[in-house]
Amino acid sequence: VYVVILGPIAEELIFRGLTFYYMKKATSRFWLANLLQAALFGIMHMNLVQGIYAFLLGMVLGWVYQRFQSLYASIFLHICINGLGSVMDLLFGDSSSWVMMILWNVLGIAATVIGLRFLFRRQEKVLR
Repeated sequence: VYVVILGPIAEELIFRGLTFYYMKKATSRFWLANLLQAALFGIMHMNLVQGIYAFLLGMVLGWVYQRFQSLYASIFLHICINGLGSVMDLLFGDSSSWVMMILWNVLGIAATVIGLRFLFRRQEKVLR
């Protein structure tokens, strides 16, 4: 429950909701603010390997937050990624290769971003 639901909600509130918001306000540049919040997100994981992919994930989550102007979008994506990672761990444990883990996460991110685009396009049509 913590890894898949509570963790992503808390992390998104802190890193995209507060950190990214104030860094963007201070720098007025999306990519600089996104880079800084993603670096802090990676450092927060306090493990070199986790920190590297957390940094990359932080960049994607920052872009999703900016693109959809919604913390709900980045929370949803974060929950999906952590959920996918948990399922992969349950299915394959330590025997899975890092290549497969990366592949599944990339596919999960792509599927979630595509789904979010369709969701928000539909919402825009309803509002018109």
